[in-house]
Amino acid sequence: MGAPLSRRTFLKAAVGSIGVASGISRIPGVSAEAVDHHSILYNGFKCTGCELCQQGCKMRNGLPRPFETKLSPSTYLYVSVGAADEKEVKMRYSCMHCHDAACLNACPVSAIKRSKTGFVHIDPSHCIGCEYCVVACTYGVPRFDHKRGISTKCTGCWDLTEKGMAPACVQTCPWNALHYGRREEMISMAKEIKAEHPDAHIYGLEERGGLNVIYVLPVDPTEQGLLPRVSTTSKPLYPDIFTIGPLGIVSTTIIAMAAVAKFVPKGGEKK
Repeated sequence: MGAPLSRRTFLKAAVGSIGVASGISRIPGVSAEAVDHHSILYNGFKCTGCELCQQGCKMRNGLPRPFETKLSPSTYLYVSVGAADEKEVKMRYSCMHCHDAACLNACPVSAIKRSKTGFVHIDPSHCIGCEYCVVACTYGVPRFDHKRGISTKCTGCWDLTEKGMAPACVQTCPWNALHYGRREEMISMAKEIKAEHPDAHIYGLEERGGLNVIYVLPVDPTEQGLLPRVSTTSKPLYPDIFTIGPLGIVSTTIIAMAAVAKFVPKGGEKK
């Protein structure tokens, strides 16, 4: 359970939830169409599974160092090593930074934002811990941090990319398996890699309206169950609160307030 909220913080979050559910206001953000999309390219033919990208991510974000092979509040990125179709397959798992981001669509207080370079990140100062993003994400990325009472995930190092620098994972990869640049350039590079490896599969061109993480892998990730088969018109698992009608708005408000209320200790504040 997260730290108890003060009555003022509780009321501020609750009123904010009601206001957003009613369509009164939203925290300004950058739409997918208004950004200069940059992407990370993952070359599965070059990756060795060394996990230095994970360590670079942990150092950059001040996360605990123990090695993990799952996403968690202390691990935003990991690489798995396995076999498929008699081939060794390395697979990078982290946020996809979707153009049509289900987590962003589902957040009732606009705590999830898109940077000018297209990366989707959670603003911890606005997150109320409702876990809508955890339920909504097509790729199962966001994780709820019980100690802090908020959801967490890869930020895409958006503060670095907006200054023209590459994300930490890209900077720390010694094998040239990770690249960063304008999305169209990364797509061209992916196609060049495929030309060198005719059996290669590219993932991320159209899924969820296009991803800002592009994969080039030696196997089809959807057939092998490494990544879901997602259409360009796929809808979020959790509905957008602005499209579910009056009854849905009331229900959403009640759920949002209940999510905030779980952090308030029984009996209220001490006087």
